[in-house]
Amino acid sequence: METSNVKDSNGNILNTGDSVTLMKSLKVKGGGTTLKQGTLVKKSALQITTKRLTAR
Repeated sequence: METSNVKDSNGNILNTGDSVTLMKSLKVKGGGTTLKQGTLVKKSALQITTKRLTAR
């Protein structure tokens, strides 16, 4: 399986467990809610597919 590097807006590689701040509002699929710009996501668990990045 090919490994993809996910980078933030500054070009730093993101790893599982990193905290990130959202730069734009995102709709939560199946959740009926929106994560607003500026929300801090702590200890992300990254799952990378060909077209989608999933953070838990």
